[in-house]
Parts: sequence; structure tokens; C-alpha cells
Amino acid sequence: MGGAEWEAIYRWGGADMAVMRECAERFGHSEPLDPETTFRCSEPIAAVATRFVLENPSQIRKTVRSTRELQGPCVHIGLSEGRDRCLLREVLGRIAAHAANYEEPSSVLLLGRYKHMRPENLAGLGRQHPRLQLSFKTVHGSKGLQADYVVVLGLCTGRHGFPTEIGDDPLLDLVLSAPEKHSNAEERRLFYVALTRARRHVFLLRMAGRRHPSWWN
Repeated sequence: MGGAEWEAIYRWGGADMAVMRECAERFGHSEPLDPETTFRCSEPIAAVATRFVLENPSQIRKTVRSTRELQGPCVHIGLSEGRDRCLLREVLGRIAAHAANYEEPSSVLLLGRYKHMRPENLAGLGRQHPRLQLSFKTVHGSKGLQADYVVVLGLCTGRHGFPTEIGDDPLLDLVLSAPEKHSNAEERRLFYVALTRARRHVFLLRMAGRRHPSWWN
């Protein structure tokens, strides 16, 4: 969706986004082939995700449009101060009610910044909602995938939060371009990936008792 530069999320593995952003300077004259139509997420999600990722002025500017038109808000934020499991159950209940409008079972992708965000009671939740096909992935592992609904878990500040406060290995700076100046630049692109996995609706859940990321303001 919208070109690979907006989904550059592997600096920790040695990938250098500057290769795309500075293509002409590095390799000579070039013509960008950057699709501006997405067939994955709905138009309201595409609009929110586009505004979000372009908060970083270093990102290549473009306007992404979706072929999936849905009415009303499609990005929902859960701010419950109760237990995380209760909030997730509530959200799955809302998803099940919306999915009842469709004949076929609906897929629900639960996303976490780290593997430990996987709900311990995932199998039980699946039994409670037999028409929902539940699965869990890390956001990195979800790239290239899509689902009818997406639930992003554990949005909070902290070392293992989203955005993470764990810095890159200093050795990367010896072989890659200088780190980006915009705060949480790669984490912002990772969040963009999470948002755009959803065909219909995406739900963003904050961990109970934790501060939400500053990019929500």
C-alpha cells in the first residue's frame, strides 16, 4: 500500500530507508513508480494512516486512496482503565456484532509490538466467538497480511511499549545512514503498518494504568 517507503520497518535488521528516499542522488535519474491506490484497508483507515505517517516531514509525500468505501469512523481507541482482558473482550464483542452483518466468518488479527503481548486466553476467546477467526502476530510479522478487523494491543509508553523506547544497536550507525531526526520515525511507520492491515475496522487498545504514547495527542 502506498509504496514501500512508508512501510520501512527493518532498520534493526540492516535495512536503510535512505536508499528509497535518496534514490536519485545515489543511482542517478529515476522515475518513481509509487502506487497511490490501496485494495487492502478501507478509505477511512487509509485517510487516518496517511495523516499519521506524514507527521514525519521526511516521508515521501503522496495521497493514498482506497477502493474500499465504508461509512463512519473505522479507527477506534480503547481507553478503559480496567483490566486489559476485559477491554479486549468488550472489543471482540463489538467486532462480533458488526461481523454478524456478513455471511462468511470474519478474520480478526490481534497485533502486538512484542510476542509477549499475545493474550494467554486466545483459544478461549476464539471459542466465545466461533464466527471470528482469531490470530495473533507481532506488527513486524503482520507485514503483507490483512484481516477484516485488527486489534492493536499494548499501546503505551515504556521500554517495551509501542512506540518502544529500546534504541537501535549503535553498530548500525556505522553501516547505515544517520538516524532520522523525527521522533520515533520508524515506530511511526510500524504503527502505520498496524493500522493498514484492517479491511473494515481497527481498534487501538491502551494498557490499563499506563500512559498513552505522545503521538495520540
